[in-house]
Amino acid sequence: MHLQMEENHSRSSSSVELWRIPEDSVDMMWPVLEPLLAKATARTPKVDTESILYEAGVGICQLWVFFDKEEQECLAAFVTSIHLYPSNYKTIKILALGGKEMHRWKHLISGIEEWGVEEGCTAVEIVGRPGWGKIYTDYVETERTFSKEIGR
Repeated sequence: MHLQMEENHSRSSSSVELWRIPEDSVDMMWPVLEPLLAKATARTPKVDTESILYEAGVGICQLWVFFDKEEQECLAAFVTSIHLYPSNYKTIKILALGGKEMHRWKHLISGIEEWGVEEGCTAVEIVGRPGWGKIYTDYVETERTFSKEIGR
């Protein structure tokens, strides 16, 4: 697979790199990334693969990949969007993430944090499913947001 990445949006550790997929490369990468994201998007009605494909291609959201250079394999893919709250609090939200071998790439989230600072964001938010259903049985499990301050 040959893909031209923007130099300052690539982070690496050992043989695994974090790449931000440019808008004009989304269609080329989609056959590899869609299966990785399908499992994550199946868990929520808020994000689906069709929306990701369209929105990443036109710049509404960003598509990222953890790529093993030695194995020439995509280990994981995820989707972010920049969100501006009414108070002008600007964040990056990680909306969906799917893949394997998390121990090899989970620390590379620092690349997203650095990119967020460059974009003027003050936090990264990860949106995911909670486990609170065991405690509050009359609540419907929808999502949990984890947040980390950056750039302040």
